[in-house]
Amino acid sequence: MFLFGALFLIVRVAETGAVSCLDDDGNPVEWFIGYKFPGGYEYAVLIPGSTSWNKSTNKIHQDGMMKNTFEAMYHLNDTPNSFYGMYNDEKPDERLLASRYWWGHMKGALSFELGKGGFWLIHSIPKLSEQTGTYKYPSTGRIYGQHFFCVSLPDTSVPQIVKQLIIARPLFQDSYLAPKLAGLYPNLSLLLNNSLVRSTPHSIVNLSSLHGSLKMKHFSKSKAYGSGKSFSVDSVFFVFCWISAW
Repeated sequence: MFLFGALFLIVRVAETGAVSCLDDDGNPVEWFIGYKFPGGYEYAVLIPGSTSWNKSTNKIHQDGMMKNTFEAMYHLNDTPNSFYGMYNDEKPDERLLASRYWWGHMKGALSFELGKGGFWLIHSIPKLSEQTGTYKYPSTGRIYGQHFFCVSLPDTSVPQIVKQLIIARPLFQDSYLAPKLAGLYPNLSLLLNNSLVRSTPHSIVNLSSLHGSLKMKHFSKSKAYGSGKSFSVDSVFFVFCWISAW
């Protein structure tokens, strides 16, 4: 289970060339939240500076913030100071997975450039992306409502994100890791290769967006944490709660 407790303040990401979440126009933003409506490809968005949800003029399978952010991630391929990973528990080609492993029910992407920062994007869309190396929205993603959340982060957040993902065990389907970063983040290399890494049953970490406007607590649990085990969130999560259930 993933929960986000967040305090929102209004800020715009500076034009620094850093890897970040991108809005519908391709501009960097500190964060965005979106909801795709059932029975189609239209979606509503919430971004810094807005006081309410706004319906996008874009279609999620053709253009807009999700495509912009994914494509910017893939542009980092073969660059010397970067890495990215795209994970989804549903594979486009439906190949059978190794039976000795279990995978978290989770979908998302992360991308960082050393010294500049990056983003972490969490969503609910099965089989996204249908094609590695590019953004291809699955036709199966038309029927049901879907959600997506992206936050721009400093690269100092990478060890914390890796820790959380190691516990939850996402199934990475596409990734790139610059050789010089493999030694800097040894567990990241194992994570992107879907290797099993020993970890604790659960963890809560504090995260702050690139310019500090978004404060979050992220909860991650493994299979060993126990199905249905209860825990108190009253004093931990507040203002806004984002849930992706197992």
